[in-house]
Amino acid sequence: MAKYDRISTTMNQTEAIAGWLWLIFQLLGLPHLLRLANGALGNPLNGGWISFLFACINFLGVLVIFRSFLGRSVTDFGKSFLRCIRGAFLGFCVYYVSNLAMGNLMGFLFPWFSNVNDGQVASLLGLNYLPMVIAAVVLVPVAEELLYRGILFQTVYVKNRKLAWMLSTALFCLIHVLPYIGSRDVLTLVLSFLQYIPAGLCLAWAYTEADNIFAPILIHAVVNAMGVYAVR
Repeated sequence: MAKYDRISTTMNQTEAIAGWLWLIFQLLGLPHLLRLANGALGNPLNGGWISFLFACINFLGVLVIFRSFLGRSVTDFGKSFLRCIRGAFLGFCVYYVSNLAMGNLMGFLFPWFSNVNDGQVASLLGLNYLPMVIAAVVLVPVAEELLYRGILFQTVYVKNRKLAWMLSTALFCLIHVLPYIGSRDVLTLVLSFLQYIPAGLCLAWAYTEADNIFAPILIHAVVNAMGVYAVR
């Protein structure tokens, strides 16, 4: 795969194809399979353990598929450590300010609004605190960044940069509201979707700025850790 501006460590064709297939599977197939398997158990697991199992399987899947890309990214991280840390730091700062502004605006316009995913995560933390912390701070950041920035953003970016920004951000926002479609009102879902836009844009920007996938992974991990701490 040819190199292109701002992202020099790219995935090979095999990784890209396998990554796209895994992205579709973990979105549409894996949740359904876990629900079926759990329903077949004599003593079904609660939602916290199901979420943890999903995070573990997704994490292991991306490690296997992207092991070569991750190895190259680790090497490049060591070679351009300061650039990676700077990109992660600046990306986090921009995210924090923009997310705070978005939250204040929504709080002013819709004082009743509560993000559906935040509420669900808080509930799952109450059921299985330690597994959910591990999932939120370690497993999810790695898996989601490799899929939504590493695969979706990177492979589209080489063809169409604007489309890469729009698609990666839109799908990243969508996955945080998709499980609640049909169980929440449309306005709440739309507002929850919009609330994730700053994160989607800032994570992609940090990736291009640092030229390394570990920059958005670090930001994602810190943001999730802050969220877990806030609802402990």
